[in-house]
Amino acid sequence: EFHITGLDLSAPMLALARQLNPECEYLIGDMRSARLERKFEAVIAADSIDYMLTEADLKAAFQTAWDHLLIGGVFCTYAEDTREHFVNNKSFCFTEEKNGIDLAFFQNYYDPDPTDTTLEKTFVYLIRRAGQLTIEHDQHICGLFPQATWTRLLEEVGFEVEELELYD
Repeated sequence: EFHITGLDLSAPMLALARQLNPECEYLIGDMRSARLERKFEAVIAADSIDYMLTEADLKAAFQTAWDHLLIGGVFCTYAEDTREHFVNNKSFCFTEEKNGIDLAFFQNYYDPDPTDTTLEKTFVYLIRRAGQLTIEHDQHICGLFPQATWTRLLEEVGFEVEELELYD
């Protein structure tokens, strides 16, 4: 048993989270600057950490995590991609059928400027309901840093870093 507090900038995402997990607490806020005036045993920054576009953003998110941890607490995060493992124009797709809806999902990662700290993530959804096709797409700008940057910034904030590499 544990209590979960979620934080997000997006009110619609928080509404969806509340619908899916009504037993959790959700607050609107920015992981770079939120100060909740309480401490936690663990802080997790998952996919949302990808939206930190500069070293200053990434360090601010790490500082927020540090400031919200009890002594001995654990911060868990991950770099979905690092500069040294990034493959430009990497793509993958999957399909799923559920409740009469067929979905084909395509994802592409592209870095138009390898000298900066960002990349584009493009998602395309082919959704068929009763044979009728709808196409949705979404594009996100995300951060891309060397692994050493992640480690340095975490250590500058005060964390002891334990790294696990999980590359395919």
